[in-house]
Amino acid sequence: MIEQFSSGYYKTSLTVQEYSDGPTVSNQLYTFIKNNMYQQTDAPPLFKIGLDSGAYFTVSGENSIPSDVIALPEEWIVDFDITENNKTIDIFICKPEFSHMLQQGAAGGKII
Repeated sequence: MIEQFSSGYYKTSLTVQEYSDGPTVSNQLYTFIKNNMYQQTDAPPLFKIGLDSGAYFTVSGENSIPSDVIALPEEWIVDFDITENNKTIDIFICKPEFSHMLQQGAAGGKII
């Protein structure tokens, strides 16, 4: 479930699984975000793990990923200090206007 978090973010909780072709989420979740939250912009959905993790990232959608999972490369799991696989963590999704500002460099965030 995706919920309002702040003026700049939505929040959801997803289970982390290692996946070499990540970052990715289920195609169903990706399509929902694009069609219901990002329908009026060409900015890509930007995700962030926790509010203190630093970097923002885009994801792809894949049919093989369960709807409650965010699939990340192993090095990202290490870099984001996620101590165990299959751990449920808070994921923040930038609202479209904030995503657009980040893409333009106006908000000063790092995008990987």
